[in-house]
Parts: sequence; structure tokens; C-alpha cells
Amino acid sequence: MATTPFLLLTKYPWWCIYFSEEANYKSIYTLQLVIQKKVQAGLLPNIILLGNHPPTVTLGKKTNIHHIKEIPSDIPTFEIERGGSVTYHYPQQAVVYPIFKLPTPNVHGIARWLETSWIEAISQAVPQPQGLQTLACKAGLWTTHPEPQKLGALGLAVKQWVTYHGIAINIAGDVSPFQHWMHPCGLEETTITSVQAYYGGQHPFQTASLALVGWLAYLENQQYTVPERTFTVAEFNRNFL
Repeated sequence: MATTPFLLLTKYPWWCIYFSEEANYKSIYTLQLVIQKKVQAGLLPNIILLGNHPPTVTLGKKTNIHHIKEIPSDIPTFEIERGGSVTYHYPQQAVVYPIFKLPTPNVHGIARWLETSWIEAISQAVPQPQGLQTLACKAGLWTTHPEPQKLGALGLAVKQWVTYHGIAINIAGDVSPFQHWMHPCGLEETTITSVQAYYGGQHPFQTASLALVGWLAYLENQQYTVPERTFTVAEFNRNFL
């Protein structure tokens, strides 16, 4: 578990905004940019956006033409400023976007905090929690056996000491587009899996929505502060934008 100063990020008042796949990627991306500016200016507290996207491909700053195989023309694709390369979002994938003002400019620290938080959350939710790891030279969540397979991707951006973008965890569903459309995260020999495919059976992490609840419950159990306020996107936009 990451220690201070990253534990301090959730000891300050923070809010949570939930979104669903009904909100297209562009609208959530635009919302991140608006919130990032307001958090930086002190007009909003730290905020976590939690939800899932419709099928979408995003291209991070390290994407090059060799990372892309053939993306279907009907799949929305966005070039964005997060770290990393190309990845795929889909409805049964859980995404967490922390828009936090950093106490120190240590982006790697908050990245490791996000990864470790998800490992702990998954470990509490599955019947036989083992086999998850982070790799020093490769961001994201990985299985340990029979060989490392990627379970989640991480890509952050930081502007004026405020983070945005975040981490995506494959909960269930079809992950074949990762292999057919791209070299995910720019890694040619990487196999992608999901929580359900790796652990099998029925468990509380079967859907993205329950995964998000589990993540927040983990924060609470570890004596982090829970969100001071929670909103849907519509509620937040109506009251603050």
C-alpha cells in the first residue's frame, strides 16, 4: 500500500461522480478537463469519476502507428494527453479518474497508489485472492501465472499539479478487441484478460458497477475518508457547471 503523501489525497474533502456507458467518452473527457481547471483554481475539492464507457479506443502520448492493427471505422477513437499508448474501453470495464491536486509532484507515486488500491479491492472480492502484481517496468495490473497477463491499464496526465485520466480494470466481457485491433499499451507480446476470465465463476466483481462499489468500500475499510458528496453526472452538471 502506498503511504504518505498519497494517503493524504483522500484525507481532504473529496467528491465522487458516477457515470455510465450511456455517457459517451467525449462528454466524460470534456468533464474531466472542466473539473481539472476548477480543482486547480480551488473552486472544487478533489474529485473521483467512476464508471464505464461504451466501446471506445483512446490513443495516449506514446502511441505510434505500429501499435495499431485495424480499428473498426464505427468505433470512436480519441487522441488524448494521458501517458501510455493505445487502449480499448468497453462497458464491462471499470474506469477510475482521480482529479486530485497533488501535495508533491510525484506522479509515479499516485500511479502506484491506484494500482495497489485495485489489487487490494480485487483481493477482497474474489474467493481465492492471489496472482495479481504490478511490474516495475510496465504500468497497470498484471496476473502472475501461468505468465503475466494484463488485467488493467493505467495512464495519467498532470497539469498544474492536478491529475486527470486514470486507471481501467477489465472486469468481464469480451477482451478480444485488445488483441485484434491493436498492440495494447504498445506491447506486442501482451495477452489481455479480465477479472472474470482469470478467476472464473461468479463473484462480487462480476460487473463494473459492483467493482466500483468494492473499490470505495476498500477505501472506507482502510480508514480513508469516504466521499463527502456523491453525484451522477447530470446532478453534478446541474448544480456546478
